Amino acid sequence: MMVVSDLDDLFVPLPDDLLVNLSESRIVVDAFLDSLASMFQDNVNVESAFGPALKAAYMVMGQLGGKLLIFQNTLPSLGVGRLRLRGDDLRVYGTDKEHAIRIAEDPFYKQMAADCTKYQIAVNIYAFSDKYTDIASLGVRFTSYHGNFMLRSTDLLALPAVDCDKAFAIQMTLEETLLTMQTVYFQVALLFTSSSGERRIRVHTAAVPVVADLGEMYRHADTGAIVSLLCRLAIEKTLSYKLEEARNSVQQRIVKALKEYRNLYAVQHRLVGRMIYPESLKFLPLYGLALCKSIPLRGGYADAQLDERCAAGHTMMTLPVRNLLQLLYPNLVRIDEVLVKAKSTADEFKMLSPDIVMNLLGQDFAADLSKVILCERDSEMSRKLMAILEKIREADPSYYQLCHLVRQGEQPREGFFLLANLVEDQAGGTTDLPIIAPQCIFANPAAATFNNSGAIQGRVPRTPPETRVLRFILDSPKSPTCKDINAVMKEAI
Repeated sequence: MMVVSDLDDLFVPLPDDLLVNLSESRIVVDAFLDSLASMFQDNVNVESAFGPALKAAYMVMGQLGGKLLIFQNTLPSLGVGRLRLRGDDLRVYGTDKEHAIRIAEDPFYKQMAADCTKYQIAVNIYAFSDKYTDIASLGVRFTSYHGNFMLRSTDLLALPAVDCDKAFAIQMTLEETLLTMQTVYFQVALLFTSSSGERRIRVHTAAVPVVADLGEMYRHADTGAIVSLLCRLAIEKTLSYKLEEARNSVQQRIVKALKEYRNLYAVQHRLVGRMIYPESLKFLPLYGLALCKSIPLRGGYADAQLDERCAAGHTMMTLPVRNLLQLLYPNLVRIDEVLVKAKSTADEFKMLSPDIVMNLLGQDFAADLSKVILCERDSEMSRKLMAILEKIREADPSYYQLCHLVRQGEQPREGFFLLANLVEDQAGGTTDLPIIAPQCIFANPAAATFNNSGAIQGRVPRTPPETRVLRFILDSPKSPTCKDINAVMKEAI
């Protein structure tokens, strides 16, 4: 181990020998990862020189580029890039200064991000601290295009590294008042360096038909793409405005779009007396509600920690459409009917018997379910459950989905893992965000007004929240910040 004690005049000892070829030194790398957990377990120093360490890693990787994995457990307090404990101040929420706590305090990190893009260095940050870490100071935000990248010119995005699990959004506008052609072509050229050092250009071309009827365009609209763009616009808005205004912007865009479609068929609406909206956008209000209840936008001070809010925002800015929709509105899979045949169909909310729990968790399972590791046991029921989990994980191998066991009424874990993801329920401190109901928009558009939270007011009948027992699997691709450090490192290499 080599130690550089000077944090101000940083240099890299043996710069050419610190990086090794993985295929030649795999045994050494694995041994290092296995011993990493015990290396500093007796360390009592709580200071963090994160900025100098980041600069040192940048100097080491400058010649080759690649991906840098950072594991941070405390607020940077020494050297360049140190941050003060701003905290998640309750008094700031609802004021004109609210957005300031969600943007970077020190320009050092923005400059480091720009420098890393020049040498093709991508940075992934895994924040494990249970205290305030100032995640807002670790990100980069640019305008016009939406995502995490370096904008070198008006139409040139610089990406140190990119994979299939990243997506970027671009807004386009018409320069001509009328399009005369039947097809519009979009073309994107990706200039990259392969793993063998070859410079290549990959060109992506998409042909999109042009329609003269606005209603036809509505009927072929892509809800996923719309929600993805609304998500990025709303998260960017939180960096300059209040959370309430960001939520309002999402709902106002949806209401405006659906009202515009209704006006196209105003005569038919009056004659038939029914709601008119395109089949392609029937789930848009629901996804809008889910977006407003998501971690980056939900509620206020008490609904999400500042670091958690910022980290979720950075993740959602780069998620592909499919992963974003599943994160906003996760699947709720019922498993009790598969694992055990119900004794009585009338007993709708029966609790799991001790025998079932013993078959799934073993005889000596802990009272604290957060410490229980779910694994396959010598029973048919356990094998069925593990097969279900494996099938869910196979659907998207890029995100390893952890399994959390939650007991009914167990707080705060029940609220965090389950209730906060029940979008249509009035739970999780977001009871002021009912669904943007098409009935309210179409039946009486003049009376569709916004209340203080940005939700539409109207007499919309709602089904009361169900009383759910612990017999479901909530399938959602969360950000992999809770993985074991060694497992993440071995997976990355």
